[in-house]
Amino acid sequence: MRLVIVSGNSSRVGPSWAGGGGSPPRWSRYLIAAGSILLILSAMWIAYQNLASNDYPPTRGRRHAEPAPAPPVFDAWRVKPGWTQIAPAPVPRAKGIELWTGSELILFGGQSYSGGLAPAGGSAYDPRTDTWRDLATGPLEPRRGEGGVWTGTEMVVWGGSDVVPGDEQGATYSPVLDRWRVLPDSPLETRSPVAIVWTGNEIIVWGDTDRAESSRDGAAFDPSTWRWREISGAPLSLNQGQGVWTGTEMIVFGSLLDGNNNASRRTAEGIAFDPSSGEWRILPESRLSPQASYAVWNGKEMIAWDYGAVARAYDPSADTWRSLPPMPFDSSECYPTSAAGDRVMLAMFCGSAATYDYERNDWIRVDPPTVEVAQPVAAQGVFLVAGSNHESTYNTAFIFRPYSQGTIVHAAPRFWPNIGWFAYSSGPSREMGGRERLGWTSTVDLGTDPRLISDKLEHLGDRDIAVMVSLVLPEDEPNYPAQSFPARDLPLDLSDAEVKSSWAGQPDSDIPEYLVLAEVDEQLVEVRVYFGTQDPDRRMLKMAQRQLWGLILP
Repeated sequence: MRLVIVSGNSSRVGPSWAGGGGSPPRWSRYLIAAGSILLILSAMWIAYQNLASNDYPPTRGRRHAEPAPAPPVFDAWRVKPGWTQIAPAPVPRAKGIELWTGSELILFGGQSYSGGLAPAGGSAYDPRTDTWRDLATGPLEPRRGEGGVWTGTEMVVWGGSDVVPGDEQGATYSPVLDRWRVLPDSPLETRSPVAIVWTGNEIIVWGDTDRAESSRDGAAFDPSTWRWREISGAPLSLNQGQGVWTGTEMIVFGSLLDGNNNASRRTAEGIAFDPSSGEWRILPESRLSPQASYAVWNGKEMIAWDYGAVARAYDPSADTWRSLPPMPFDSSECYPTSAAGDRVMLAMFCGSAATYDYERNDWIRVDPPTVEVAQPVAAQGVFLVAGSNHESTYNTAFIFRPYSQGTIVHAAPRFWPNIGWFAYSSGPSREMGGRERLGWTSTVDLGTDPRLISDKLEHLGDRDIAVMVSLVLPEDEPNYPAQSFPARDLPLDLSDAEVKSSWAGQPDSDIPEYLVLAEVDEQLVEVRVYFGTQDPDRRMLKMAQRQLWGLILP
């Protein structure tokens, strides 16, 4: 409504305010401002509620989860070689999801050891503290046979054989936020997938473990767009097998079995899917038994083996299989299972265990754990197993650290830079007993690349100094006298050294060895200082001590 106010020969149009006049009173302006602020706050609150809800998709084109901070370092080398029993999971779970996040082992879903469904939810294990924590309550009902994969920031759970209409198909879990989000429905009917892999951009789920089905379909989910897409149908059906990601392809390896465990084909088979082209291909014949097999990816090859204890490796770049040395198992009707670490693969079979060393191309049979264990998971130099075995009533957990042939050792010690000193840091070296060593020299007389410095000590001049530091691994400790590593703090003191004027391997009679052994923060440290003369003066001793002041342990 408008009111025309006439005053003399002029007129103006404006609102009719109580009290007259064309300008609103001050209190009304305050009321308008307050209303605007309330509207803005309401909009912000609604946006926050949507963001905090489980089913809110991310902004298009952005990452699906907040980037996780760098995980705390887990020092695998501190674990003794062999099996070490750890705290059991709070809830017994068999055939569930087991994933290593970089700092925790997640155990989720699955069934109980008696065959029934395990309670909904899951737990996470921190090997640094030997403790478990419960995951936040999620949106997924109890299920078994679900597929799970780690994306680098989230665990993605999809499918399951006990999902009923109305149940959510899948969800994502962020350990950093301890929060779940429901996935949108996929183009697939809910089932237990044969394969689920993370490509770095998408989660691909494929196949159906139901022996009454012969599914060849699959779908891919892109977390950045929060959308699914169908993928082309595969050339073969498989209902028992594993999926691995090679960096460019998803390989699914296994068999098509009926209800009596009879295979439709004479060998286990593999198919590969390229998500960039959308095309499938069939792998060459594996010559492995189709009744029971298992496959893992070690970064270069897919290693597969069957219940006849026959193992072969597949190279995608050459599209060829090669035979591996005989496994240290007897043939038996057990389901094989494996996990691939950086240097070795751990194989479990009928209560027995063995490791396969990729570089040495050999198997080593290892003592099995004291009780039946579940599926192993590779975790930064060790393997973790947790939960129950579906054929036993045990609920146990273990860490397995491979023996020296496959040990992944800790980071090397180092020194603060010191002018006039050349530093060399080695990597893991089996020739040195699996230790990490560092060599230092005050001159260039030893050469500009003093690797394996102990072999170059004959070049020490009378004014030269060489310092070599090792972290002694637990399996090396028995080679030293009892109580030979006294507790010390940094910086180490050269005056604590045992001085040897002659010693094993001495390249020249003028070269003494100053040996300092210490236990620093549960790390066994070995320091060997060499001089080019049996009578180093105060200046040389002071230079060596200055170098020890700068020692930094990982």
